[in-house]
Amino acid sequence: MSENESNEDSAERRTLGRKASKPVCHAVVRISGIPVQQFKLKDISQNGTCFLVAENSAILRNLAVGQEIEIQFRFPDTNHSAVFHRSEIMHITRAPQGSYEGHCLVGVRILSQLKIT
Repeated sequence: MSENESNEDSAERRTLGRKASKPVCHAVVRISGIPVQQFKLKDISQNGTCFLVAENSAILRNLAVGQEIEIQFRFPDTNHSAVFHRSEIMHITRAPQGSYEGHCLVGVRILSQLKIT
């Protein structure tokens, strides 16, 4: 895991409200040189999201705070089209004990929409 992860419970620092994601919503992540991977979304805001990555996942070793990645958000029960977004990783945090134990929360901010050609 990265040096930027937090093992402490910290005060809420997000300025925008979040809503919990439905279980069927996913983030499809593309990183150069790594197979495309799909992760469950935890929550969504106007400018970003947070998705769950297993602590033992190989992709976690290739993620770092400040890194820009491509993400496609999939919302199966809506009419959203499949569009990739350039996103910046804002945090990688070990999930608290409970339902997300053994996972890290990867928070991203959407920078722009990418045209797929």
